[in-house]
Amino acid sequence: MKVGAGLVVLLLIGFLLIQTLLSTSWVRGKVAAKLSQRVGGLNVQIADLDWTPWGGARIRGLKVGQPELLEKLVPIPLLEVDEVHVWPDYAAALKGELAASQVTVKRPKLHVSAEMLMSIAAASTPAAEPPSIAAAAVPQPAAAVGGGSESESESASTVEAPEAGNQPQAASPKPPVQAVEAPAPPKVVRKRIRVVVEDGGFELVRAGEEEKLAVINGVNLDLPVFGEPAEASSSIALIECLGQVIDDDLKLEVKTGGAGLDFLIVDRPGKKSGIVGRVGLIAVAGVPFRANLGVRRDALDRMKLSEELSVESGEIQMRVNGGGWLQAPGSWSGVGQFGANQVLGQLAGQSLAFGSATGSLQLSGGVIQSPDFRLVGDSASILGNGWVTSRDGAAVLRVVVPYSVVGMMNAGLGKKVPESVFAFKPLQPDNRWYSDVSMWREESGWVVEFGESGSELPIGKLLGQE
Repeated sequence: MKVGAGLVVLLLIGFLLIQTLLSTSWVRGKVAAKLSQRVGGLNVQIADLDWTPWGGARIRGLKVGQPELLEKLVPIPLLEVDEVHVWPDYAAALKGELAASQVTVKRPKLHVSAEMLMSIAAASTPAAEPPSIAAAAVPQPAAAVGGGSESESESASTVEAPEAGNQPQAASPKPPVQAVEAPAPPKVVRKRIRVVVEDGGFELVRAGEEEKLAVINGVNLDLPVFGEPAEASSSIALIECLGQVIDDDLKLEVKTGGAGLDFLIVDRPGKKSGIVGRVGLIAVAGVPFRANLGVRRDALDRMKLSEELSVESGEIQMRVNGGGWLQAPGSWSGVGQFGANQVLGQLAGQSLAFGSATGSLQLSGGVIQSPDFRLVGDSASILGNGWVTSRDGAAVLRVVVPYSVVGMMNAGLGKKVPESVFAFKPLQPDNRWYSDVSMWREESGWVVEFGESGSELPIGKLLGQE
């Protein structure tokens, strides 16, 4: 009896000592340092740690900081998690093995800047020279969702391509690249671990701006990772983009098996707007993934893009198809396309109607390219293309507007940067005028030229950041 009582006392003392040790800043610092190494040296903070033989380990108040270059511009952490709870695998423990049976992540919130996302996507050096810029001045009729009239395409294509001078030389855009298909998963035998995410969230922001570009709220996951196929569930409460609700109350059908996970958005009969498609990934080294998603909205509510510019439209359709290895950004490859009809813009108080808008975006070999963008209307059109890598970039936009708008655009530019000029040329035989706006990236940052003989300004100065 005395031996048994003594053993219980020793176990209790040992447990109390472990709890005391885990509560010290020294242990929290050591754990945070280990986690920091796993996330590329980002600053990691932990508010509290505890462990019990019967309840597993808990990390509370986990925060991962933004990259050093973005810390001042994005004051919120990259990742905030209320609690991470790791449940032990008791069967494995009896065999002397350290393993988990379930990991529960409560209220994780991811705050990513668009600048960081762009840097990651264009992280690799392109295998070949970046695509050059097309002049975007001789557009061919392009199909769009409820596309514009024939006269719109013809009237916007009456100007010959300008000479780019020292800017990127004209060349026809290359055809869209095909998305990378994720390779078949190798045969892996691993014990199942259940991963649970409760009320997760994601925000895409711009550095130095309070407005959110995209928001995903109410993410709930219950997934068996590894092992034989088992019951799984997933749902998303809300998806927003630029203040517009894209979809809500999404239910995802999850197929599991081995190291693979396949998410299929469940069809909702009668719902005309929303997201369709599927995303798959394989939890092996490199994490290969694939995605094929489409979005449809009946209408886009008025959206303010700047003090002088707002836009709204009728039906919108978008599709994204891509894949690669999640941990190797240079392998990412994909194509995105969109179309819209009945687009209405407000520029400096004047309405500009466009029959259709179409565009595409490609990612391959570390180069993000927009080979073709068209916003076509009876009186105004915008046509362009461009590319960007982690080091360089260039783009050109041909802006065609009525003469009555030219003065307002020059007045708006002069208000931002005094004595600046937006150079336009007449477009014969009608009363419209056009300007070829060029943008390129130098060592000091992005530069924009407002038409041939127009002002050349750093974009930072134009945005009031210099």
